[in-house]
Amino acid sequence: MKLINSSIFTVLEITIFASLISYLFVNQLNIPTIDEWELAGFVKHYYEGTLSISVLNAPHNECRMLYPHLINLFIILISKWQSFYLVSFNMVLLFGFYLIFKRNVFSFLSSKSTINHIVLVMCMVMIFSFKNYEGIISGFILCHYLMIFATFLSLIILQKITWRNVLISCLLAHIATLSYATGFLTWVCILAIIILNSLEIKNKIGFILFVSLCMTLQVFFYFSDYHSTSVLTERTLNPLKIVPYCLSFLSNNITSNSTLGIIFSIGQFISIFGATYLIFKFDREKLKHLIPYLIFGLFGVLISLMTAYGRASEGVEQSLAKRYCILSLPFTLLFFVSILIHFEYLNRWNNLKFVKNAFLLSVLAFFSYLVFTQGRYIKLANEKNTDILTAKELVLQSDYSNIMVKNFIYPYPERLKKHVEILNKYRFSLYYSGSL
Repeated sequence: MKLINSSIFTVLEITIFASLISYLFVNQLNIPTIDEWELAGFVKHYYEGTLSISVLNAPHNECRMLYPHLINLFIILISKWQSFYLVSFNMVLLFGFYLIFKRNVFSFLSSKSTINHIVLVMCMVMIFSFKNYEGIISGFILCHYLMIFATFLSLIILQKITWRNVLISCLLAHIATLSYATGFLTWVCILAIIILNSLEIKNKIGFILFVSLCMTLQVFFYFSDYHSTSVLTERTLNPLKIVPYCLSFLSNNITSNSTLGIIFSIGQFISIFGATYLIFKFDREKLKHLIPYLIFGLFGVLISLMTAYGRASEGVEQSLAKRYCILSLPFTLLFFVSILIHFEYLNRWNNLKFVKNAFLLSVLAFFSYLVFTQGRYIKLANEKNTDILTAKELVLQSDYSNIMVKNFIYPYPERLKKHVEILNKYRFSLYYSGSL
């Protein structure tokens, strides 16, 4: 299918992004939720003159979120904690991620057909999915976005391995290292790309030693003065329980239904393996361009295994919590890349016209399904806004123990009271009532 007018899709992408920003501008509630309240502690340190890198880099559960904290604190202090600006930064970051992803995908495809643009618009819908509304409205979740973005850039730049690119990749991996699990996985992925690349053995050993040295330094700084604040729970290693969790998690961006998620994930694996086989058999020169996407998708699979392991004792529904959508995004995006590869090879075989038309109809049907589900998620987002607004009024009345407050604002009444007092003391617009 030839491209009718590529500018139509550019307008569509800009319209979708502008519409989302407009929706948030109108509907965004100026209030932190759950973990985002931890940022109030940094506000206190800032005004008391005790803010330091060690404070910003202190572990939150198993994560060290220095760069997200620096960005969020800067926005908070400039805007006096206007949540819209925190969220807008997340949105702009994700839009930049999408544009870079789109440009790199087109760089190794033979043509920019209409179906290619449609599939990439679907990628944009996934990246900005309202299923992830819980994450979108929280400035604290910037850590997830930043990790995925930095990991993608650190891998994609290695399509051409030079000392300059490897150095940049290591710097991006440093930013992506927010936890000892998902963070250090980025370093392993970088090493995997270098090992799989057809470099001269002398250069390959040099790159591997350099990345290993950088990773060792990262390990030293990460665990220096480290203390875990996680609550240990009984976890299962039973593969029969972990595998369904993992498969459900991998389709977390597409559906909230556990059974349907498993079916979708199996279909995605088949599509990815099929696309990899086609490139390996017919166009091995392009394989080096595909390797970073394959490793990025594997990154998402391994994250799902870790999440399944960590949540196995709490039910499949927990592993499908909306705030985890962004973590399964690498696998979802690889699936969309595999669709593009399949269609590109179908276009090469003129005698498969019926198959091409059937494939196109399937893609359009899937696109319609995604758009339909977004409508449902927007409805749920509006309902969540109503609940958060009710909870906020209870907080303003100092009713910190109300079940609505615990569910939608913050689960710990005494700590929430202290956070609110901080915002009131330093006249942040969020809760400042005119009295100290």
